[in-house]
Amino acid sequence: MRIGCIFGVAAALVAQPSFAAPAVPVPAAPRPAASKELALELARHGQPTELLVEGVLKGYDHAAAEEREHPREEAIELEKQFPGFLGKLQARGREELAALMAERAPVLHERLAEVYAANLSDADMRALIAFFETPTGKKFVRSMALSPPSSNAADDLELTEAEVAAAGKSAAAYSLKQMSGDEWVELVKFGASPAGRANRALNAKVQPVVATIMTEIMTDFTKRMQPITMQVLEPYSEARGK
Repeated sequence: MRIGCIFGVAAALVAQPSFAAPAVPVPAAPRPAASKELALELARHGQPTELLVEGVLKGYDHAAAEEREHPREEAIELEKQFPGFLGKLQARGREELAALMAERAPVLHERLAEVYAANLSDADMRALIAFFETPTGKKFVRSMALSPPSSNAADDLELTEAEVAAAGKSAAAYSLKQMSGDEWVELVKFGASPAGRANRALNAKVQPVVATIMTEIMTDFTKRMQPITMQVLEPYSEARGK
């Protein structure tokens, strides 16, 4: 399966949204020390666990559909030898991925919270949380999470900062198309606020965190699928042995 496509959507959700605001210089002065608990709350609002799971499963389903439509030679041969094997393996993989993403979401939140606490004031974080609780904020986060997979997603086990940036940019463009005129104005207005500008300035610091955690998840998923593959294959082997 094309692993990178699976995680492109989740990477888009975690990437800092730009809120479509025009570029405005952000003061370089250090911000006051912020609350870690408030930073964790912000991470959970901006990257809800249920949306991380839903988004990564959307990527998985997209990759599975691509595999069915354009199967590789080894997949065609496997299906000939073990009819139905790939479908069963994909179903088990989907279950494992959902469990893994839910399991690792708190780790992602912790790492993002460290960046937020080091770079945002309590006032900024409260403003961001308040925005994410509005109907427009919720719609923006959800549409970012469920945007189509980026064509720049990795096709291996490593997600780079550049790929995270491309996924975020693609998702933000898609999300803006889902907004009404009033919602778009609200996004731009918030993006031009001090909290919106401070949030946008974090892109370069958030991207390596996202790339690292998503690469870890992809690697872990691949390892977990190895024994599952053998379990799915076992009935075929037993049937041949009879």
